[in-house]
Amino acid sequence: MIMGYLINTFIYKRDSTAPHLATLALFLCTLILLNSKTWFSVITGFIITLIFSLEIAYFAEFHEKISTGVIDSGIETNSSEASAMLGHYVFSILLPSLVVSLLITFFSEKRH
Repeated sequence: MIMGYLINTFIYKRDSTAPHLATLALFLCTLILLNSKTWFSVITGFIITLIFSLEIAYFAEFHEKISTGVIDSGIETNSSEASAMLGHYVFSILLPSLVVSLLITFFSEKRH
């Protein structure tokens, strides 16, 4: 609950009960998926964790949340510009998010 409050307050700039409960529900669903015995559920939990980690890393880098405009410009960018952008942000956004997601998944699986 504390993690949900901090994320909603500082990243999403929301300070009401509904977003906190929604974030808590997402955390709980992700933990349930990661602690499941089927690989499909674990992979789904990993993908949710990766997306969430990418959003937090993006916020840490740019001090704003990912918007649809950012996603649209990433999709519409030609391949040479996209590879240059990807190379620039791989160490500040992508790699930390991937490592955090893998660690969360690994430690969730290790508890079984």
